[in-house]
Amino acid sequence: MPENEQTQWIRHLVERYQNRLLHYAQRIVGRPELAQDVVQDVFLRLWQQDRQQLDGHVAAWLYRVCRNRAIDVLGKERRMLPSAHCGDQRLWHERPENNLEIDDEQQRLSKHIERLPDKQQEVLRLKYEGGLDHKQIAECLGSTAGYVTRLIYLATSSLRQQMQPTSEDR
Repeated sequence: MPENEQTQWIRHLVERYQNRLLHYAQRIVGRPELAQDVVQDVFLRLWQQDRQQLDGHVAAWLYRVCRNRAIDVLGKERRMLPSAHCGDQRLWHERPENNLEIDDEQQRLSKHIERLPDKQQEVLRLKYEGGLDHKQIAECLGSTAGYVTRLIYLATSSLRQQMQPTSEDR
């Protein structure tokens, strides 16, 4: 039985965005299995949308729904965490044994990014990991493109300054 146009469209979007959305969701929720649940829910919600209404802003819609769903899931997870005396509560990505081997410069950059305010971190992730432009990021976050541009400028300026070699590095 041939696929209908809606199914082909969804399949194309899954192939194009699934891995990026998984990575983005995992940065928010901290665990791969939760990220998979979030992204699966995003595509289920996409199936229910009118394709014409999303025309021209599908990527922003996907990231906005992914972000909102991940925040919802994270909130539920935090409410379910055991009390502090019940062992190691660090998120999956915070445990050293689960970190990927990456070069020193990338590791240094990641540490500096983690020191940025949350909004600046998020716009950098959406821009460089998600591949969204300023307008799409603004739509995703419910803000203006000017505000997004400002956040990216502040983040990159701060990173440039933090990454400058010190006299100890020379």
